Amino acid sequence: MPKSRILAVLAVLGCLSGLTAPAVAQDDPQAYDRTPGMLETTTGPDETYPVTLDHDVWVPEGASAADPRPAMVIAHGFGNSKDVGEVTTLAAFFAGKGYVVISSTHQGFGQSSGCVALDSVDYDARNVSRLIDLLAARDDVLMDAPRPLSELVEDGDGGMGMMGRGGMMDGTMGRGRDGGRER
Repeated sequence: MPKSRILAVLAVLGCLSGLTAPAVAQDDPQAYDRTPGMLETTTGPDETYPVTLDHDVWVPEGASAADPRPAMVIAHGFGNSKDVGEVTTLAAFFAGKGYVVISSTHQGFGQSSGCVALDSVDYDARNVSRLIDLLAARDDVLMDAPRPLSELVEDGDGGMGMMGRGGMMDGTMGRGRDGGRER
């Protein structure tokens, strides 16, 4: 199934902690800040293809190094951007419930540079991994792993999942739980 369909409504990546029952989720909506950014990175099979990813980080009020929060990535469907209603509504909902959220526009769409790459571990998955690393570098994000998720994924140890209207995918961006490698 194409990644664009899986991500049509919502891609929630369990980036560094279990997100089904966050330790600090709020019952009542709380205030949050939405900060836009442009992440310059490289992607592709050899990680030499430059790309700039347009993204927003949604931070709930009170999130800090002393009070870190669970985090997630929310992605849009094919042909859209981080600014479509489905993405902004979900990001605001989860930020209001205590999550640090990053939403981005996939490469080749909106203000993000690069060419569209459908179902690509070398492009799409690396881009999402870089966004997760951006979250992991924040002191207001709850971490339970000793190193960035991109390293865990490369080693085949990073568990992440996506869910959306098209179904669910588990493992390391479609390569399976072992990263597609024999051990």
